[in-house]
Amino acid sequence: MEQRALLPDDPITTERDQPPVAFIPTPSAAYRQHRKAAQLLDQPGSPRGAGEPASEVPLPYAFGARVLMWKQDPSVLDMGTRKAFLPGIVLAGPRDARIASGDPGISPVEPNAFGDFVTMPDTPQFDAVHTFAVVRQTLTMYQRSLSSSGAEMPLPWQWNSSIDTAPLQIFPYGLPNVMNAFYSRTQNCLKFGDFVPSGQSERVFTCRSFDIVAHETGHAVLDGLKPHWLLADAPPQTGGLHESFGDLTAIFLALSQLDQCEAVVAQTKARLHDKTFLADIAEQFGLALGSTTGLRNADNDLTLSQAGTQVHAISQVFTGGVYDILADLFALERNPALEDDAAVLHRVASWLRGLVLRALIAA
Repeated sequence: MEQRALLPDDPITTERDQPPVAFIPTPSAAYRQHRKAAQLLDQPGSPRGAGEPASEVPLPYAFGARVLMWKQDPSVLDMGTRKAFLPGIVLAGPRDARIASGDPGISPVEPNAFGDFVTMPDTPQFDAVHTFAVVRQTLTMYQRSLSSSGAEMPLPWQWNSSIDTAPLQIFPYGLPNVMNAFYSRTQNCLKFGDFVPSGQSERVFTCRSFDIVAHETGHAVLDGLKPHWLLADAPPQTGGLHESFGDLTAIFLALSQLDQCEAVVAQTKARLHDKTFLADIAEQFGLALGSTTGLRNADNDLTLSQAGTQVHAISQVFTGGVYDILADLFALERNPALEDDAAVLHRVASWLRGLVLRALIAA
């Protein structure tokens, strides 16, 4: 039925001429949580639009896999979990020619239809993928440092030879109910513990810590370069240097990734001596032990006379010295009018990482 408009000059319209009122449902909290989890597993489609023909010029196929991983320690909520790309061939496990997930308590993770390893967080499969990804990123980082300096030498594991190319085995759940993680030369592996802190109910998995996995991989890298430094009769300062290299590996790996450089700059307003997740090593583990600055703090002024003889305490002296150099170099090089601070931090850290690695090789 026709209706007159309220004003005489308005045109006459019918009900069906009126624009429909959109119904916008309000999602429940449970639905939002479901969508957030589901989006982690979303995969991008083809870059072509619907109905568009394929490119006439064939593009080279890029080997590699996307992974979902912790970008820092689980307690660093600002970073959280994100997708990362691992160039190179990654097989089910995950594994490649140098690194293999071998935990009997975790079923091998199969790549999805896109060849990626994107799994739901807080599952054994996610922990296997995350641990593999950090080990792979660490090895790739140091190999790039050598290649960029003109040294085309490989980075072998300590047991590798012309007839033994066995990979490094990683066991995310290798030490159940143990508050520790370690590198073992005799077992060709990295093992990670899990435990429930005293007075708490939530289990801490050391394999989920970006810092801890990078630290233990640093031991394996340095042992391949300097096998005599792990002998039982080595002095405490040698052991301290090994532990320091592990902590520095975690710092250098974080700064090899631009998103983490941006986060550090934003967190500290480009002042690296302000409190930052970069200097705090293994925050979640440290909190479980009652610390407020992680398991160790790289931004320190300890001297050898203050450190004593325990290797982890001694390590902080060398780590603190290198961190001071990093902060000074960044302050000297930064020029916001010409270059983004995150890019400067990324560049400075890359240079210092290569310097430390080459110095240890030459030592």
